[in-house]
Amino acid sequence: AAERWYQWEQAYEVQVQVADLPAGRDPGDLWKDDRGALATAIERAAPFLQFRIDRLLAGADLRTLESKARTAEDAAAIIASHPSELVRDQYVMKLAGMLDIDADQLRAAVRAGPRRRPARESSRGGDTDAPPPPRPTQVDRRELDVLRWAIHSPQLVADWLDSSLFIDPAARSVFELLAESATFQEALDASDDSTRALLQRLANEEPPEVEDEDELATLRARLMTNTVEPAAQRLLARMLHDGDERGSEVKTLLSAMTHHREIGDWEAARHDAEQLVGWAVARADANEGRGSST
Repeated sequence: AAERWYQWEQAYEVQVQVADLPAGRDPGDLWKDDRGALATAIERAAPFLQFRIDRLLAGADLRTLESKARTAEDAAAIIASHPSELVRDQYVMKLAGMLDIDADQLRAAVRAGPRRRPARESSRGGDTDAPPPPRPTQVDRRELDVLRWAIHSPQLVADWLDSSLFIDPAARSVFELLAESATFQEALDASDDSTRALLQRLANEEPPEVEDEDELATLRARLMTNTVEPAAQRLLARMLHDGDERGSEVKTLLSAMTHHREIGDWEAARHDAEQLVGWAVARADANEGRGSST
């Protein structure tokens, strides 16, 4: 199947880009529910070969030399399917650095061609003696995005990001590890198997560099609005269920934030989001207080 994609690219002189959408979501649904997440997915769309390798690495256990070697073999099989020698060699050099493996050895494995189907892309077969690597944790893309920036550019989120804004338990655990640790390595050392895999994955996914002040302000606003939106929606549902009349204020802020985001007024959207963060954090603190007093 991969070879047919590459033949199609060559025949029509185009490059296939793959957008990694949240599990079980199609672009139409995401456009209705979270246009920001769809825009982010499109912005981060990767070439087909890069997508396949990223998927392999996301589920790989790279803690031992043996597992790195197996991952390198699987990656070599994927790279070997690309028709361009120049492209193949670029990926060889990149992966050699990531996996700390000699580039010439990896290059030789690519030239030898696939000896077996890559482990992460095969539903059957592969090494029967070794246990399969853990499946990558499926987390809301918005939460992955803000965690990625929290690792690589913490100054963008340090003064507003809170554990109460995370709905997914794995994402919340990763954030709490980062918040409680002085360094990323300290967080990694304190992690368990599930959070370690997610931490390693996010550490390897470096976001693009942003230096322009206006672009940084927009990025900060986008991160804040995308992160707080699901938490605020959940908060609103609880307030309506409890008959809390203040829910109308949260609903008004949510509607305003959505409108400002859609028209591209990121400064106003950020202002709305800051207030919603305050609501979400205050509600979480109140719930913890009630829980500790019982």
